[in-house]
Amino acid sequence: MILLYAYLLLYLSVSMHELGHLIAACFYSNEKISVRIGSGVKFLYLESKMINLSLCLIPYGGFIAFEENKKKNKRSKLLVYLMGPIFSLMLFLVLAFIYYLSTQEVYLFVGIYNLAYFFISIIPNKDGEDFVQSDGYKILKLLRE
Repeated sequence: MILLYAYLLLYLSVSMHELGHLIAACFYSNEKISVRIGSGVKFLYLESKMINLSLCLIPYGGFIAFEENKKKNKRSKLLVYLMGPIFSLMLFLVLAFIYYLSTQEVYLFVGIYNLAYFFISIIPNKDGEDFVQSDGYKILKLLRE
């Protein structure tokens, strides 16, 4: 049962990270936004007027895709890239506080996962030519423009 609970909390972690990007992207784009949460086999797909949502089995990674408006300034784009890591860091702080109150180790485990997810996403990293770019890489690229 504890493994299922940990899995769901990890999934919540990735969802919160992507939710951070999504909230900022909703202010940034009038076009349809595609969101994928997790990686691996897709097990659920939901579509609305403004959002396509895909949920995958492995609770790691994800992306937001939307039509970029070239007229938007750097600050707006920077906000979209920063909000995912900020949400991961906020969730770490919430889980650390819950762990402090409850001392249940699953909160510590998932909290540390969120802290690691924050650092992994904020450190500039590019895997392949146009493949996976971390939020940090996108931020650095934007600041260099």
